[in-house]
This record gives sequence, C-alpha cells and structure tokens, in this order.
Amino acid sequence: MAVNKNFVVKNGLEVDTDLIFADASTDKVGIGSTIPSTELDVKGGIGATDLIVTGFTTLTKDLQVGTSGSIFDVDDTNQMVGVGTSAPAYLLDVRSSVSTGQTALYVYGDMRLSGDLNLDDITLDGINATDLYV
Repeated sequence: MAVNKNFVVKNGLEVDTDLIFADASTDKVGIGSTIPSTELDVKGGIGATDLIVTGFTTLTKDLQVGTSGSIFDVDDTNQMVGVGTSAPAYLLDVRSSVSTGQTALYVYGDMRLSGDLNLDDITLDGINATDLYV
C-alpha cells in the first residue's frame, strides 16, 4: 500500500549534536541525547499543555503540583508527602489555610490509628469507649 510521504528517513537521523537523534536499529529517539535508553528519551525539561499517561509510571525525583509544589509535593529525598505545603515535615503532612469551623481533612470510612494522637481541640458526635482512662 502506497502512502503519500513528504519526508522519509530510512536509517536514522541526527540533528546537530545531541539535539535530536533517531536510531533505526533500536527504534529509539533521543532529544538531548545520542544514547536513548527508552523509546523516547528526553534529557531536559518538557513543556506540555495536556499530558495523558497510561500504564505504570515511575517517578525518580520529586513530584510537584502547583507553584513550586504548593498544592501537592512528593519529596523523594526525605520520602515525605505534602498536601497544601511544598515543605512536608512529616511522612504525610496536610496543611490548609481554612478558618475555624471549616474542614481541612475529611476521611470517609474507617480509620485505624496506632501510636499517640495529639489534639488541640476535640468535638465528638458520639463515642463508644472500652477501658477509657482520664
């Protein structure tokens, strides 16, 4: 079947030094690299308007959502996650600028806690307790 082609490269392509490299023998393309290790290997930043990722994805560095991670921050070095903070101080650090009376964290379903629970203020709708000591 014939296909109308305006530009054909058969055996590979190299544009400038380390700008674009296509290796026909390995079916790999490098941008900023002449030794691509995956099908598309980009050395440097990627700007995208929309990004759709399917399949399993592994990130090997920090992940930041929002300006400098202000909405969601995964700190790979310290293995901490921040929600509402770009500098998590705990394994999971959830911060909110909500006013008194607003909900900053909502858990739907059961929650199990082992260890200490430190509270500033507490309001309970109902409580069932066994062996409660005050």
